[in-house]
Amino acid sequence: MEKIKLTDICNPKQWKTIPTSELLEDGYPVYGANGIIGYYSEFNHKNPVITVTCRGATCGTINITVPKSYVTGNAMCLDDVRSDIYMEYLYYCLKHYNFNNVISGSAQPQITRQGMEKIYVTIGSHNEQMDIVDKLKKVENVIGLKKQELKQLDTFVKSRFVEMFGDPVANDKEWTTLPLEEACKTIVDCPHSTPSYTTENTGFMCIRTSIVKKNKILWDDIEYIPEDEFIKSPGAYPAAPARSGPHGRSRPPAARCRCNPRCRCRPRRSGWQRLRRFRHQPWPRSGGYRSIP
Repeated sequence: MEKIKLTDICNPKQWKTIPTSELLEDGYPVYGANGIIGYYSEFNHKNPVITVTCRGATCGTINITVPKSYVTGNAMCLDDVRSDIYMEYLYYCLKHYNFNNVISGSAQPQITRQGMEKIYVTIGSHNEQMDIVDKLKKVENVIGLKKQELKQLDTFVKSRFVEMFGDPVANDKEWTTLPLEEACKTIVDCPHSTPSYTTENTGFMCIRTSIVKKNKILWDDIEYIPEDEFIKSPGAYPAAPARSGPHGRSRPPAARCRCNPRCRCRPRRSGWQRLRRFRHQPWPRSGGYRSIP
């Protein structure tokens, strides 16, 4: 196995971006920062190519395109991959690479050609590469099956919940309701400043709205903050910022239930919608959460 600079085995390149107005409903698939965004009358890659998202919050996301596709400037194409490099092996190498080391830009995260110069990958013989890819695919297949099982179990839990307690919004079983502030020991608003995020486990998690999807936390994407920043605002950082992300997806500020440590009760979905204040940036004010039934 040999450690080689990425730019020595391929040619990272950003191609011309197509204006959204020129995208079509049919044609060759167009890849943006996060996969296919539309279609176009031309393609700039006849064969599949590895792309690295190089702009925006998802910088470092890895994809392999389909044949005859157009890749825009929001993703870096790894063109002209050396003939002895198995594309899928390179894909897995980069999929598990920590791109935080090469991401630059404060207002908008980005990965540049200069940043790609800092990336090194470990390359073995072609047979070694194929063997590693085969094993990783088998692992991914097992993970995929387990995720399907968990999804089915989640559906089962939800159906059992409705069967036992009824629709939480309609409250057809006429359960007693009370304001959220009366059901919690404390309601802590989030700090209105950006902490120093790190992937290193400092023991102090920071849950952002970007990793809260459909009432689930993507623990693989969790980030941490330094102890001194946590001490400044104890109990606040576990809450997702109230000003970002679709509402109803996350549950800021942090509400500590009085029921018991294992309680899974939560405000009814309609409660979040009633708290929206603005059309363009409809975040709820922290005081409004206290009245959710």
